[in-house]
Amino acid sequence: MSELTMLLDVTPPFLPPGAEVMTATIDLAPGDPGTPPHRHSGPVFGYVLEGELLFELEGEDPRVIHAGEAFWEPGGDLIHYQAANNLPDRPTRFVIVMLGVPGEPMLTLVAAAELETRRHRRGASPSDHATQPAGGTPEPEAPRGGAPAELPAHRGGATAVLGAQRGGATAVLGALRDGATTVLGAQRDGATTELGAQRGGGN
Repeated sequence: MSELTMLLDVTPPFLPPGAEVMTATIDLAPGDPGTPPHRHSGPVFGYVLEGELLFELEGEDPRVIHAGEAFWEPGGDLIHYQAANNLPDRPTRFVIVMLGVPGEPMLTLVAAAELETRRHRRGASPSDHATQPAGGTPEPEAPRGGAPAELPAHRGGATAVLGAQRGGATAVLGALRDGATTVLGAQRDGATTELGAQRGGGN
């Protein structure tokens, strides 16, 4: 006999009409700070498969979400500050379902200038924030010298994989589309943002 376990029951403030939906698994290495502060164009729902996720939304204090627990965010103008691996010695993995406005990016990084102007909206004082997980890896800076980096809107019903590569100071966002892979890389230290699209096995 099947058994239903309710993990989350919420009413989002809005759902984008004709929303595009992206399902992704996120794998964070030990101590990985995750994606820098960003926004989603619509609500996001998630479930931690393993590890511990340090989670912070604008107006809320950082909190730890453990394996087997669900979470969500309303999207829109709200800034998502942290989705970091809270463990220094073990990976963290979670799955998310993102609902986005058709034709708009599912994820947009927030520029440093805007983060400063909205600093007072964070749930705790800046000195109280756990801006890095237990592993001690600093949170990457928001992109500089240009428009915020974006994860393009999902197409074709493929499952997207969002990854963050650390150690080389390069953040990588990838979306699988109809067998092709679009890679958006934000290279730090050189303040250079690169967008590369690989189609059908070509460059």
